[in-house]
Amino acid sequence: MKPLHIDFARARPSASPWAWLGLALGAGGLALALGEYLGAQAQWQQAREAHERDAAPAGAARTGSRAPVAPASPEASRAAARAQLALDQPWGRLLAELESRADAPVALLTVEAPGRAAPMRLIAEAREMNHAVAYVESLRGSPLVSTATLASHERREADGVPVIRFTVEIVWGGARP
Repeated sequence: MKPLHIDFARARPSASPWAWLGLALGAGGLALALGEYLGAQAQWQQAREAHERDAAPAGAARTGSRAPVAPASPEASRAAARAQLALDQPWGRLLAELESRADAPVALLTVEAPGRAAPMRLIAEAREMNHAVAYVESLRGSPLVSTATLASHERREADGVPVIRFTVEIVWGGARP
């Protein structure tokens, strides 16, 4: 009987030159991608520091050199003061007051708030006119509202349902929220 030679571990074939070339190209591509990543990370860090520096309070010392700011004209100063006054409104509380006054039969569609000097304009819908009038009356009863006036109304159809679309003009006043 002939001897049996069982060899489960064959000799590994040597890698071809093309495999080594592919490995070298992959390593080079990885090095380029890493360089791009590090550059983008450094750029992001610079932008973040610049943003933090610009967002620092006015009284804090600034580290960068900036060009001097020209003094504002009187018109620009008045416009900035009006804008600041409009932004100082407690809009969250005012809008919460509007929504709390709207019962289920009234749906607020639009709130136009041009600023403190001009009246706020609401556009809403109700199924019946007495619901619209009741909403305006409840706004008049609010401690935040100085005056509330039903400016206009019209009958419309919304998805086949007849509704009344109405506009209310509100002047804020009374107790400051």
